[in-house]
Amino acid sequence: MSADDPDTAVAFVLRVLSPEAALALIEWRGGTRLYIPRDASGAAHEALASHVGVPAALALAEAFRGEYLKVPLAKTWRARLYRARGESYAEIARRLGCTESAVWRHLARTPAAPPAPRGRDPRQRTFGF
Repeated sequence: MSADDPDTAVAFVLRVLSPEAALALIEWRGGTRLYIPRDASGAAHEALASHVGVPAALALAEAFRGEYLKVPLAKTWRARLYRARGESYAEIARRLGCTESAVWRHLARTPAAPPAPRGRDPRQRTFGF
């Protein structure tokens, strides 16, 4: 998996977690707030560790001790990862809970690409004003 050009909403999660652990977290709790326990004990930590793995749960506990983390949906980022894995547009649409047309739109987005400069069309007449 590649974390090339992640959406800004998922960038803070990728600073703490690997792309695989971030994807597991987003697939599990995307779009919700998640309490991150202060330490590695208790039911909250066990639930977190069972979904993202123990090392990732410990990294989250270290970074967000006792705070709520707003877990992003990151549909564009996820669509790119799924497509890089070779999944079809229909499979990606089912995983994201959207239409195939929406998947096309997500994949057509280019992160941080400035619009190309437009020059004068040589077919355009100049009037010498």
